[in-house]
Amino acid sequence: MAERTDCVCMNPPLHYEDFEIDPASDTFHDDANGGEITVERCRHCGTKWLRYFVEYPAFTSSGRWCRGVVTDEELAQLTTETVLPFLGDLPWHLYGGSYFKTTGKVGKGRLFP
Repeated sequence: MAERTDCVCMNPPLHYEDFEIDPASDTFHDDANGGEITVERCRHCGTKWLRYFVEYPAFTSSGRWCRGVVTDEELAQLTTETVLPFLGDLPWHLYGGSYFKTTGKVGKGRLFP
């Protein structure tokens, strides 16, 4: 279980310039719901994050994202189909977007069907 720290990557609101895409992102592709799956690394502390983002252009305020800390061992076991259950089963994660009306909050549990 990843412990939260005082690093900017673990304390919303998040700033995209604090993250870089990890080469492990090549492992995943967009899922069947049109969601983008990426692996990002914090430029400050090096923490690796699994990020899921989806937006439905036909619907106002439908953008939503979730991100959770992930290890290389966990990444090796994940597939495109298991990313959402993995994020929902974490002890904590960060989430936000126009759908949730927030730029970021700490939460737990499944956010996506």
